[in-house]
Amino acid sequence: MTQKTPRRSSPPHASTGGERLGPARWFARVASSALVAAAIAVLGVLGMNGPAAAQFAASGVAGSQGVSSAVLPAPAGLAGSAVCSTPGSVVVDVSWAPSNGLDSDGNYLVGYYGVYMTSAGGPAAKIGSVDGAPSPSSLAVTVPHSCTSPLALEVQAAQTTSGGGFVSQFSSPLVLTPSSPPTTTTTTAATGSCSAGYQVTSQWPGGFNWVVTVTDTGSAPITGWTVAWTYADGQTVQGAYNADVSQSGAAVTASNKSYDGSLGAGSSTQFGGGGTWSGTNSVPSPTCTPVTASTVSGSCSASYQVTSQWPGGFNWVVTVTDTGSAPITGWTVAWTYADGQTVHGAYNADVSQSGAAVTASNKSYDGNIAAGASTQFGGGGTWSGTNTVPALTCR
Repeated sequence: MTQKTPRRSSPPHASTGGERLGPARWFARVASSALVAAAIAVLGVLGMNGPAAAQFAASGVAGSQGVSSAVLPAPAGLAGSAVCSTPGSVVVDVSWAPSNGLDSDGNYLVGYYGVYMTSAGGPAAKIGSVDGAPSPSSLAVTVPHSCTSPLALEVQAAQTTSGGGFVSQFSSPLVLTPSSPPTTTTTTAATGSCSAGYQVTSQWPGGFNWVVTVTDTGSAPITGWTVAWTYADGQTVQGAYNADVSQSGAAVTASNKSYDGSLGAGSSTQFGGGGTWSGTNSVPSPTCTPVTASTVSGSCSASYQVTSQWPGGFNWVVTVTDTGSAPITGWTVAWTYADGQTVHGAYNADVSQSGAAVTASNKSYDGNIAAGASTQFGGGGTWSGTNTVPALTCR
């Protein structure tokens, strides 16, 4: 009986693209696929899943990147702000902690970051990217978005400045609600917003003392005033205080001094003097004409100074100056920290912080600033690494 020789199995001869493979190439491809699968399984244990794990594993097995096999960390420490610029667009400013991972040659693993936005549960859409070395750590961009609904930002890191190579998981989302844009405070004093009352405080034969009370009767400050009256009985003014007083015939005119012209709404000041009379000393009816503030727009500035600093902490002070030609009745100062600083405690202002953005508004007692005058507020803070002085806006 003839003995049959067993047939030797052979490798498959067709690949996805119809390529016919010899035995050596077929075994090489199977080995490479097994290594990729094993790498993906390990990365799953480390927390990297999906397409990012596949790309990382395939690149590492192929050896095309020439870097260590450490997993790229997801960006962390996201902070930022979203400000409505027009009804359909929002200015997004986001920052994160830069990566300091190094490859075997001492080069940065991360040279590129992509920033993605999601809203109302929709898919993530890329809104911008930054690259360069050392690792970039912030992005400001205007995006189409409703000013009334929140948005979520996520950041993904990549090895090369073109966004290729190994990529990280997405960061934890940073949810922001757009705020209203800064507004410029405009103050216009009302016309005819002061009154004056005349009173004889003491009288004797041939002489008397008088006082006039000037009141701001409007809803806005005035920066000066002029009071006028006419005597009916031949009285004459003899000396005055707190006003520049002149008389021509029976007509008397009084104008404020430099120190008592500014009056807040509802407040008053007084001036007075002496006089002569004969026969009758009738009380006149004075009129008051205010000197009103012109329209003021963006008439304040603010400067920031670190007054003391030590490892992990510092003190700061902000000076607010009225740079216009008329008084202001309130102010708001804003700035954005670049290095992760945080405010801890403040005086002479109501201060709040959201992410890197800080806003400070006047207290009830320090909002009124005369033209050219200043006030200060300040507080403490924490820092790490760098404590850059921010740029301030005042409105």
